[in-house]
Amino acid sequence: VRRTIKHYNLDVIIGVACVALWLVFTPDLAQLFHSQDLLPFLLFAPIWTLAFAAAVDRGFLTANLRFIVLAVVILGEALTKFGLAVLFVHTGYPQWVYAAIPLSMVLPLGIGWWVSRRTTSPVDLDPGHVAYFPGRYFATSVLVGLSTLGFLSLDVILAKRFLDPVSAGNYALLSLVGKMIYFFGKLVSQFTTPLVSRAEGAGHNSQKVFMPIFALSTLATLVVFVALGPFGRLTVPILLGSKANPILPYLTLYSLALALYTLATIVIDYHQARRHYLFPVTGFFLAILQVVALSLFHDHLS
Repeated sequence: VRRTIKHYNLDVIIGVACVALWLVFTPDLAQLFHSQDLLPFLLFAPIWTLAFAAAVDRGFLTANLRFIVLAVVILGEALTKFGLAVLFVHTGYPQWVYAAIPLSMVLPLGIGWWVSRRTTSPVDLDPGHVAYFPGRYFATSVLVGLSTLGFLSLDVILAKRFLDPVSAGNYALLSLVGKMIYFFGKLVSQFTTPLVSRAEGAGHNSQKVFMPIFALSTLATLVVFVALGPFGRLTVPILLGSKANPILPYLTLYSLALALYTLATIVIDYHQARRHYLFPVTGFFLAILQVVALSLFHDHLS
């Protein structure tokens, strides 16, 4: 627990440094995204500190298999974010809706911190055991995070940068459909790292733990892919309205890509937990390849 508190303090320091850098470059970021209003960028700034601090708590709770607490934290954050956004809009302050993101993280962060402080590890370490910081695992975890950022967010930023406003908006809708597939498919797979790591540490066959998780994740991904891809002409306009009509021709191909990406990330998580680091490194270079490709080919939405 002392080690976790130490890392928690370090993450807060890093988060504060990121906030300072964000504020310094806010005018440049506004110019990059053709925005005349600095308020959204300023409201976003606290997220850096809150997110870094929350990452330590959630990692600690995940490692200790405190899944119920994690569910409360994650669900509470989502509901609070949605409720605050509705409140700002209906009270006549839509420009403050960005503040819903950092504000929604405060209470879940407090809950996660409180539970983490009162959680003790069930593992009794041998006095002669040498604890070390898993540098390679940490480095590849960063690469996995950057890869996910590249595939799920950076493409939207590039679309905003290179495409005309209408096409960029259409791409954002298309990306939203892809995120539905990704997050729905990852509902079960979030148990991969803690359960596989525990099986590996106990000397058990981790593949027996992983295969049911992968099978359920594949089923979930397949169901939502069929619903939003081949049948997307029926379902997506219901979910997003008539403004989604321009993206209908691209739904099947894009949904297939995101479904395959979702399953690939589950395989990467499994092998990373087994210290097979080639998989996350390969995923990172594929993310770079996507960024390069989008930077070269961006004449129109297709």
